[in-house]
Amino acid sequence: MILAGSKASVTRALQRAERYRTELLKRGVLLFPVIFGASQKDQTKPRGFGTRRAAASVPSVGVRPTLHIG
Repeated sequence: MILAGSKASVTRALQRAERYRTELLKRGVLLFPVIFGASQKDQTKPRGFGTRRAAASVPSVGVRPTLHIG
């Protein structure tokens, strides 16, 4: 299932879907968050303690990494 929209709407949808995650996975449904309108500047803003390289993260079970388009 693709959850597409602004960062706020996608975040809200993911939070609301959290309680159904186990049942969705049992049925083979994965969530793919897609955020529209995110600027390139927002995506490259460094986070963490002084590191400039991207940290590898493991998404929660059943949720794919977010795709930013904009």
